[in-house]
Amino acid sequence: FTLRCDYGLEGAVSSRSAFGVDACGWNGQRLIFTMQLAGGLSISHQFSLSADGEMLDLTTTVASDAVAAPLTVRNLYRRYTPPPDPYNCILTLTRSRVCNQRGAPP
Repeated sequence: FTLRCDYGLEGAVSSRSAFGVDACGWNGQRLIFTMQLAGGLSISHQFSLSADGEMLDLTTTVASDAVAAPLTVRNLYRRYTPPPDPYNCILTLTRSRVCNQRGAPP
């Protein structure tokens, strides 16, 4: 699913739909999305960067009037930098794709 926030100069933005009320906005260094759904169910997504800026923290909390305690799931994401490709490949008209190992003589 997509989280979309039309954040403006006025701060947090909320909207109403057939499912409930959505709100989004900044709280300090955190981007927060909240959904208040029917039956007392609420879902909150909070995005923030680590102090060094290397990791994205996504904390999701689901709460309901039907349970005593909310469920919180925290996911940390680090940018993946793929290793260098060990092959040199070129496209040729006669042999299509031709590859050799990097550093090896042609």
